[in-house]
Amino acid sequence: MEAAADLILTYRYVFVFALAALDGPVASFVVGVFVASGQLDFVATFLSLLLGDVATCIVIFTVGHYFSRLPFVQRTLSKAGVAGHVDVIRNLWLKHSAKTMFLSKLAWGMSSAFLLAAGIVGLPWRRFLPLVVAVAASQYLVLLTLASVLGISVGPASDIFGWLKVAVAVIMAIVLIYLFVGRRVQKMLLAEEAAEEKALHREADNPAAE
Repeated sequence: MEAAADLILTYRYVFVFALAALDGPVASFVVGVFVASGQLDFVATFLSLLLGDVATCIVIFTVGHYFSRLPFVQRTLSKAGVAGHVDVIRNLWLKHSAKTMFLSKLAWGMSSAFLLAAGIVGLPWRRFLPLVVAVAASQYLVLLTLASVLGISVGPASDIFGWLKVAVAVIMAIVLIYLFVGRRVQKMLLAEEAAEEKALHREADNPAAE
């Protein structure tokens, strides 16, 4: 804890940016105690978290957009279970962009795959950038506010045991929420695919309607 505190206070917002680029939600709670104690400014910390997260999302989207044939991209899509749902993913991103961005940012283990897929299916930059910034901003505003409130209630960063208990509880809560959202995303994919299959069957059964 002391080593992490030294890094945060030495490099401050650059380190917050790096933490957010690696794992933004967890980073929010790590730095929340320093915001609560006044060692970090709320607005500057929020902007550092936002920029770090958005930078990572842009890199992932860019890789999907320009380098979709790379082996690790295909492996990422396969591991997340979205490799066989390209048409469904395209429909979700192009027709339900805001909803898909919100859920994909919260889906445990699926966020990178969905952002890669957004680039692959050709989601326009002019739609991607405002969405990712808006969703990430709302996400970190809530998370950092909660972290700051927890920091005030728990006490200073030197209270290692108090913060260990909070950290364990927070990480468990984040994992459970993200897993829950991830399952919702999978159900959404299956529902969208089933709807498309029904539409195709209807068209096949009624060729005279064309």
